[in-house]
Amino acid sequence: MEYEHNHTPSETPHDSGVDYEKKDVNILRVGIAALLAAIVVVTTVLVVKEAFIFESEDQIDAVVLKPQSVTLRELRATEDSELNSYAVIDSTTGTYRIPIDRAMELMADEDFQQRTEAGAK
Repeated sequence: MEYEHNHTPSETPHDSGVDYEKKDVNILRVGIAALLAAIVVVTTVLVVKEAFIFESEDQIDAVVLKPQSVTLRELRATEDSELNSYAVIDSTTGTYRIPIDRAMELMADEDFQQRTEAGAK
């Protein structure tokens, strides 16, 4: 029996009609695609992290910091009334309570008068 030779000279007997890619992968394109994918992943992780921090701080604020006890509200109301009202503390010694804003104005005026008198001397 005679062996027939039906393939072209560039083919080898192992080819048997199976094609394959005859050029190399473009490394630059693969590198750019990998870099872009890495940037997208890192950006996504950072955005999710910031969103988590924001939401956890909101939860802490809503659960821990916002609620006020009745005692605390009463204390603050008492403090506000004492800081912003007039009252007689001791009438025999002439001690009176005045609002804090007015007291600061009086103290500033006294200090100004003392400095101007000292500067005039």
